[in-house]
Amino acid sequence: MVSAALPFRKGSMTWRINMEPVIALGGGRALLLQVLHPLVAAGVDQHSSFAQDPFRRGFRTADMMLKLAFGDEATSQRQSVVLRRMHQRIKGVSADGVPYDAMDPSLLVWVWATLVEVSLLLYERAVEPLSEAERERYYEEQKRIAYATGVPEGACPESYGAFTEYVDGMIDTELRATPTARLVAYAGRHPPLPWPLSFVAGTIGTFFTAALLPERFRRELGYSWSPSKERLLRLFFFVSRVIVKLTPRSFRHLQNRYLIGRRAPLGWWRNRPIRVPDELAS
Repeated sequence: MVSAALPFRKGSMTWRINMEPVIALGGGRALLLQVLHPLVAAGVDQHSSFAQDPFRRGFRTADMMLKLAFGDEATSQRQSVVLRRMHQRIKGVSADGVPYDAMDPSLLVWVWATLVEVSLLLYERAVEPLSEAERERYYEEQKRIAYATGVPEGACPESYGAFTEYVDGMIDTELRATPTARLVAYAGRHPPLPWPLSFVAGTIGTFFTAALLPERFRRELGYSWSPSKERLLRLFFFVSRVIVKLTPRSFRHLQNRYLIGRRAPLGWWRNRPIRVPDELAS
């Protein structure tokens, strides 16, 4: 079984990059890039309770991916099986009349690709730059994650260079602002959490999602950007890199070590259903 190549351990590029907690700030970009794909959006719309319980589902997904990559061998194997079973149930026909199946390699590759792409983007901006060889090594390791989630071997772009061309091509030609993407974006800006969590999560999530989204989708999804926000983003990345240099890696990894060791994903509040405005209601 391909997933036997997992989990990753210290010394791997995946451990070095994905154990950094700052990578979580890219969750909004990754999720929106996924649901900007019309067929991924159809699966989320028809098979997900996102609007009823968005944050619990988000934490569950993050929990599964962390344990798949870094849990003990039995836990990693179990997450691989669970993910495949979940995908096998997700199939149907989109509102445009196009059949979809979550086990379609093209859809699996795109969802996986968004996570790989945003992890490298944030690591290089918020932690430290990587050499071309390091990027290639990380990319080759990440293929193990793809195969463990059901991607057939050989379906991923062959090299990191081919991968970046693939991602750019998808953003330029295949993605569009679906109603589901607009709903997900709205939920990120107005998280259904108790005060003050709603304010903190909404402010931070909105800022970083807007910062990292491709410019062509910002306005369509309800985000704004400005030169002053760009300066604030650059200041954040500068401070982050300074903190990284001053803080031991073992300390920076404590949060993810805790999450990996938990038996259940975080979920210590009761989420409230999103109050969807009329213009976003389907």
